[in-house]
Amino acid sequence: MSAEFFVDGRRCVFLHIPKTGGNWVEAALRSLDLDGFNLMLGLRERHNLFHHQLADAYSFCFVRHPVSWYESCFKFQTAQGWRKASDYNPDGWHPWGGLDECRADDFGDFVANCARLQPGFVTRMYESYTGPDGAERVNAIGRQEHLAADLFEVLTTLGVDVALDDLQSLDPVLVSDSVETSWPADQLAVIRQLESPTIDRYHYG
Repeated sequence: MSAEFFVDGRRCVFLHIPKTGGNWVEAALRSLDLDGFNLMLGLRERHNLFHHQLADAYSFCFVRHPVSWYESCFKFQTAQGWRKASDYNPDGWHPWGGLDECRADDFGDFVANCARLQPGFVTRMYESYTGPDGAERVNAIGRQEHLAADLFEVLTTLGVDVALDDLQSLDPVLVSDSVETSWPADQLAVIRQLESPTIDRYHYG
């Protein structure tokens, strides 16, 4: 879990799926006067999958369109010099550790490697947090494309006094550098097909 806080004594937990706007969500939550707010610092703690820790808690997370996720991942990794999972954690764990073998300097080569070596990676990663369609392990799943509005809905559902305008006025956080991510038409079609469970599940069309 990335952050936790309490509303009327109920524990609330934010699960940070990488490259889905989680740093902005953390900043937004930090800006509010939330009871017992605690932001996790270690990478394993921020991105962990220990769902047994969520018992009796209200949990929420965000996803983004898989096509956009691959673009964001490539931009981030290119800017970072393609850090491996073992660079983040001594035990080699990272939510996208499976993509270590897909490294490429060209975006088209990267997504081709992903399709060949880790087909449907984004769908599998999302499900490791959310659970499969129809058997969700979290209470609410927002979309990165509507961060402020979806976070507002989560918070108002919990009973937090917050204004949508205030959330919408917050600055972006850690936006990846501009890196060329032109999609080869054939690879775009392949990725869309491989990630169709997520595209359909979250009504991306």
